[in-house]
Amino acid sequence: MLLMVVSVILSNNIKSLKISKLVIELTIPIIVLSFFFIFLFKDLNLISISTLKIDSFYFFFRILFLSFFLFCLYTYRNAFFLDKIYLYEFPLILLLSVEGSFLMLMTDNLFTFYLALEMQNLCFYIMASLKRYSNFSTEAGLKYFLLGVFSSSILLFGISLVYGILGTLDLREIYILINYENFDNLNLLLVISLFFIICGLLFKFGSVPFHY
Repeated sequence: MLLMVVSVILSNNIKSLKISKLVIELTIPIIVLSFFFIFLFKDLNLISISTLKIDSFYFFFRILFLSFFLFCLYTYRNAFFLDKIYLYEFPLILLLSVEGSFLMLMTDNLFTFYLALEMQNLCFYIMASLKRYSNFSTEAGLKYFLLGVFSSSILLFGISLVYGILGTLDLREIYILINYENFDNLNLLLVISLFFIICGLLFKFGSVPFHY
């Protein structure tokens, strides 16, 4: 958010191309600072009342995601000049999508997971259509948005079936109910709900056979 405010203020005085590179240069030390906080709180094990957890699993994948993000920024920092992209919003949107992935790592609730996934996908829709003057970029963004909405509806329908059957969306409670309760009459509905959830996620990931 601080980078966004700084970018908007500087956009009135500096050319957008220079701001793009400046934002990337400012993002890199922020990621390094985030690594510092990860190692500082690596032994923290916290579960909040809103089913958000911070544990070793979260820290491991946070390091992994930040490493990929840092590599992406490092390799892309000169692409603005090569591709003549005058959009400083790109690294900000990319950073916001990474925050969405962090929220997915923290949650044990299916509905919160869905919201975090949508937060990430909204950033991807914008990035796909970021070149406003390119017909290919506009077409890609529109197709990606329509397929994303369709896959979101499938995923949300599967989640609603799970809630209707078990009465909860907490993954730990779902695990306990499935293993220790008798759901012989509801096995078919559970399989159907799992089928919709998997199909929605495969649509999101662009996996076979939903990669078209």
